[in-house]
Amino acid sequence: KKPPKPAPQPRSATDQVALLRKRAPRSMAVTIDRPAEGGSLVSVIKQVSGSINLQSLGVKVLTTRMTRAGGILLEVEGNEKATLLAGKIREVVGDAARVRLPEPRTPVLLLGVPEWTEAEGVVASVKQAEVTGITSENVIIRKNSGGREEFVASLHLPLRDAITLAEKKTVFVVWTRCRVKLLANNQPTCFRCQGKEHLAAECREEAK
Repeated sequence: KKPPKPAPQPRSATDQVALLRKRAPRSMAVTIDRPAEGGSLVSVIKQVSGSINLQSLGVKVLTTRMTRAGGILLEVEGNEKATLLAGKIREVVGDAARVRLPEPRTPVLLLGVPEWTEAEGVVASVKQAEVTGITSENVIIRKNSGGREEFVASLHLPLRDAITLAEKKTVFVVWTRCRVKLLANNQPTCFRCQGKEHLAAECREEAK
C-alpha cells in the first residue's frame, strides 16, 4: 500500500509574485467589436488597415482572429505598442465600433480593511500605491470567510497591478494598514482562447 502523498505546501508571497511574473504575457490583445447600427466589422477593419501604417508606428501584429463573441482580436507584440495601436484605431473608427485592450486579471485580497470602507475609498487608496487598472466595479468588500472578525476587500486586477501591489505587501486604506494577499489558485482568463486556468503565454489551444 502506497503511503499518502504529502499535502502541497502553500506558496510564499515571493513565489506567488514570481509565478505571476512568469505568466505575464509578452503580447497584448486589441479587440474591435460592436459595430454601429447599420455598419459591419468587415468595413471597419478595411478602413483601419487602409488608414494605419503598422511599420511607421513600429507595431508588430502577431496574429489576428475572430473572437467567440464575433469581434476581431489583434495580438500585438509589447504592451506599449498595443496601447499605441488601440489609440490610433480609435482615432480612425470613432463611434463606428468599440476598441478595447483586454488584460489578463487575477484576484487580490486586502485584509483588515475598515468596516465602514466603501469601494471608492479602496480605489483611491490603491491608486496611491501606483495601481492604475482599477475601478469601483473591480472591488467587493465583505466579511472575511476565514473566521476572523475582520473585513476584506476583494480586488480583480491586471497582472501588472497585482504584482505591484503584492510587492508592497501592505497598503493604507483610510488610515488603516491592510495586508495584501494574492489568490494564486484563481487563475485569470487567456485572451487568446478565452479559456480558464492558463494565460496566453501558456496557451496550447487552437484559436476559437
